[in-house]
Amino acid sequence: MLGYSDPSTMRAVWNAISIPSVDKLVMLSNLKCSEDMRLNLDWLFTGDGEPIVECRAPKQVVSATVAKKDLEKRVITLLKKMTPVKQRSLLQIIQ
Repeated sequence: MLGYSDPSTMRAVWNAISIPSVDKLVMLSNLKCSEDMRLNLDWLFTGDGEPIVECRAPKQVVSATVAKKDLEKRVITLLKKMTPVKQRSLLQIIQ
């Protein structure tokens, strides 16, 4: 799932040896549960908020590079705060 071509990569992610790339996490955040609902990554990483939230129109950003860097920083910060149990839960959802 999420475009992993090598099963060993998915196993490494599953076993918390490797963390999914920002691109994979962005793909996960874009998955819709229904036409107007999506998975809440804040909930996934921290347990705060609701698991499913309404889709919102994307915010205007100055550049895609700035947006990606901000996203990378936020994702890395949130992943570091997660317990190993939550990291494994995230990996189960990604699969």
